[in-house]
Amino acid sequence: MDNAFTLLTIAFSAFLIQNIVLTQFLGLCSFFGVGNKEDSAIGMGLAVTFVITLSSIITYALYIFVLEPF
Repeated sequence: MDNAFTLLTIAFSAFLIQNIVLTQFLGLCSFFGVGNKEDSAIGMGLAVTFVITLSSIITYALYIFVLEPF
């Protein structure tokens, strides 16, 4: 049972988490969707910048105030 779980974990990790082709496709998918119009591309760029900034702030706060103390 333990070996089957380990094998399933490795397969899941290789398929979804460490899949280079999938991660590159997901990154390019939004670019292809809004790359034709300048207004859409600027809006998507600002949205991505906002989300990355907000997630970095939240991740930093969780690391400093939750993970480090424990």
